[in-house]
Amino acid sequence: LYVSWHATGAALLKRHRDWLKARPQDTLFHFVEEAASLRTFRGSSINAVYVSLNAWLDFAEFRPVDQVPEFDAVLPARMNPVKRHELAARVSKLLVLGGSTAWDPPGYTDVVRAALPQAEITEIRDAMRFAYARAKVGLCLSAEEGSCRSGTEMQLCGLPVVTTHARGARIETLHPAYMTVVADTPEAVADGVRYWVANKPDPWEVRNATLEKMRRDRQVGVDAIQQIFDENHITVEFAGLLHTRPVRFLQCRDLSKIETFLEQDTKRR
Repeated sequence: LYVSWHATGAALLKRHRDWLKARPQDTLFHFVEEAASLRTFRGSSINAVYVSLNAWLDFAEFRPVDQVPEFDAVLPARMNPVKRHELAARVSKLLVLGGSTAWDPPGYTDVVRAALPQAEITEIRDAMRFAYARAKVGLCLSAEEGSCRSGTEMQLCGLPVVTTHARGARIETLHPAYMTVVADTPEAVADGVRYWVANKPDPWEVRNATLEKMRRDRQVGVDAIQQIFDENHITVEFAGLLHTRPVRFLQCRDLSKIETFLEQDTKRR
């Protein structure tokens, strides 16, 4: 199981108990993205290892593109107040990549446009590396989230990242050499962007350092899964599967309904 969003302490242990209440026949093994979460599980003698969800990204998909960036910064953020678009108000050349989902308030794009009149706002879902390549620096501005997939995507594409302080796994997940953590103000965000624009690292250096970090994480996950296979006499090499098919994650928001969720997923497949 992955904790796909920020949770700590009692909330983590409750999720574990909720699953076992619904499916007492299961044995659970947790992948966690925060050191504090690992301590919580292990302190309760629950199986867990530290592996970023971003370690399972398609590394070949996210890579630098040889083109001249036209924007100082790119902010991948859907149209929702939790993304705190307004903190990018002082970034003069800004690209915002963000659409809306069923969980986002209707009409919020207009709010973002009013807060960021200098920005180009567009929705891109495919070939994200080309969108990221339009900017020199990546932005992550939410106050709370999980591992922040887009942050790692941008670093794999060669962009340094400016991030605000955040609860969750984002800062632990990003490569520290190509990340600046700034205060929650438009001025601090703009200063962070200006620093990296003036001190732009080689994109392939950013990618290679990030790739090494993610590969280390992935290997921990591969080894943990392989051990489970071996202990249960499953004669499959998990590392080999990664070369033939993508890792597939299922998202269940209500663990009290996990039994129904798994049944429905089996029918869909």
